[in-house]
Amino acid sequence: MNKRGIIESIDVMREIRELRNQIVHEYVKTNLQKVFVDILEYTPKLIQISEKVFEYCKKYLSNNNA
Repeated sequence: MNKRGIIESIDVMREIRELRNQIVHEYVKTNLQKVFVDILEYTPKLIQISEKVFEYCKKYLSNNNA
């Protein structure tokens, strides 16, 4: 995804993955406020990545259908 310009940084994806792991594990209950702040921080980045993935797939599919 980095090579194709979908993500700006591999580190951002790692941080998002770590946040996801925090959310699904029970120990997140100890610091819900920090997790919520992190979610608010990463949501726009994740939406941007999703939009880029959609555009990449759309471009790839239209090239294969030509």
